[in-house]
Amino acid sequence: MGKGKNGCQAAMVLDAVSLPAGVDPPQITLLQVNAAASSISEALKAGERIAVFADYDPDGTCGAAALGLALSDYQQQTLWGFASAQNGTGLSEDFIREAAAQDCTQLITVDLGSSGPALIELAKELGMTITVSDHHSPHPDADPDYHLNPQLQAPSQASGAVVAYKLALALESELYGQPRQSTIQQGAWLAGLGARADMMDMKTSENSALNDLNGIADNAPLGMRILQEKLGLKSLSRSNQSKISSILNLPKRCHLAKAEDAAQILMSDDPKLINDSLSNLLAVKEACDQASKDFGSQAAQQITAAPASRVASAIIDSQDSHLYSGYSGIVSMRMSGAAQRPAVIFVPMNSEASMYKYSARWTGAPDDAGEGLLTSIPALEAVNSPHGLGPPGGHPQAMGGICRAEDIAAVTESLEAWAANLGLSPSVLEPYGE
Repeated sequence: MGKGKNGCQAAMVLDAVSLPAGVDPPQITLLQVNAAASSISEALKAGERIAVFADYDPDGTCGAAALGLALSDYQQQTLWGFASAQNGTGLSEDFIREAAAQDCTQLITVDLGSSGPALIELAKELGMTITVSDHHSPHPDADPDYHLNPQLQAPSQASGAVVAYKLALALESELYGQPRQSTIQQGAWLAGLGARADMMDMKTSENSALNDLNGIADNAPLGMRILQEKLGLKSLSRSNQSKISSILNLPKRCHLAKAEDAAQILMSDDPKLINDSLSNLLAVKEACDQASKDFGSQAAQQITAAPASRVASAIIDSQDSHLYSGYSGIVSMRMSGAAQRPAVIFVPMNSEASMYKYSARWTGAPDDAGEGLLTSIPALEAVNSPHGLGPPGGHPQAMGGICRAEDIAAVTESLEAWAANLGLSPSVLEPYGE
């Protein structure tokens, strides 16, 4: 129930609204969503400024766009921010301080925040009410005012965009009495794209319903139709959307691409702004494609030449490789598939190669609890905590973080110990064509 004076009424109205078949009401997925929506609504109606900070991948930017539908009448009161490949995923201390300096009273996260307790506390200390909207594994010490994460209730295949879509529906119920039909439809399209791009299981009942709604081209934002034309695609079919997702994912892969451009494509109704943002992203695509190939070749050579191990590990360290640190995840997934064991790839995040982004992937069977790579996080956090670095985060089969150059060996050893505990045996990667 919402904590504001209209919280109970809004919750009942939302239950009565005809949501798309198969889409659960927000309060079923997120226990605190009505209370969070009430708090945000009260702030907006009082003329207060709010801040929204989203992740840089398609799940994050689709989620931001879905929430942006509910905030469309309050854009002048909303400060937007996005994670970057240069600084890594997670909340940004700089953004939190900027939001406080601009007198924002509320901070909302999209597709991040659950694994960063220290920055949540900072936002609170600076006087902001914080709503974390996320789906990643929650840190036990994370204590926002409102924690909207389906993982707090049970294992879930709801993506960050789906969670943000549910928050948007609840917020519109507070602002307008019920969600607007345009938000229900376009938000569902965005949630479906975000979930699929984030490799969620699309066979679950709700994701399947969102997948069906995502197949309706009329629900797509204007920027998607412009991008479709720019790429020469005949339709916005789900098979073609993988090509669209790869463009929206460039901000996660490359320092030269900005999540703000991806969000503009998803959120704007101005064709000129959309085309300008598209041009910015497409300008780096060729270099990104080449970096992906080069990183894969380097990783394959290192892993093939390495002694038998439980975790295939490689360090990418060539000229300008720091500009494409986000490709650690793609290469790690490819190496895990080729080696048939977990893989971790390290790519420098700066030109000095003092800090590295690492991505671990495991395409094999999870542990008995189904948590997979997430069970390695406490040991990896212990490597980072003495240096003030945040913990890694992710999913059971896809996890990543940041470490110092001198701690690469410690990260690798921690993952080796995790794999040994899982009962995996050391093996080698046979030479193969890259």
